[in-house]
Amino acid sequence: MAEVIKHAFLSNPHWLDELLGTADITALTGSQLELHLSRGIAVKAAIVEEDALEQGARKFLNLGHTLAHAIEAHAGYGTVTHGEAVALGLAFDLLIGGHDRLEDYLKWCAANRYPLELLSDFDIRELLPYMKRDKKSSRGELVFIELADTGCPALRVLEEQEVISFYHKLGQKIKEVLG
Repeated sequence: MAEVIKHAFLSNPHWLDELLGTADITALTGSQLELHLSRGIAVKAAIVEEDALEQGARKFLNLGHTLAHAIEAHAGYGTVTHGEAVALGLAFDLLIGGHDRLEDYLKWCAANRYPLELLSDFDIRELLPYMKRDKKSSRGELVFIELADTGCPALRVLEEQEVISFYHKLGQKIKEVLG
């Protein structure tokens, strides 16, 4: 569902509202789950069709994945699920963009038992080398997808110190949300 809500953030504020209003994703019926999955597949298919060679808009499908892939690689693949890592990475990219639904998203993650506290298990300085090797990066730059508003992604290059600062800010925000 982390990938599904990512697609909602990339495409549709009404769908995003619907998902963020789902207090327990495990209680979704089969038809509800199928609807959300088919919407997500449609968003991804439309972006891939528009940019088959990943030269432009297709990069936006990597929303949340720069940090997510670093967490997965550093922790050891299979230790943290892809969805758990994407949930954290998406929160990070929402923070970078200053998206006004970040707190709602963190509450949704907490309600749906995404392990937000995992963020504190990783030293950002140990994750940076993995981020520099991310497929969006070139020449070791730290490239993220920022999302200032639903449906409005943009690439953003950050300096190491900015990444460190955002990481710590997200940790604080998570602590506030988790209480």
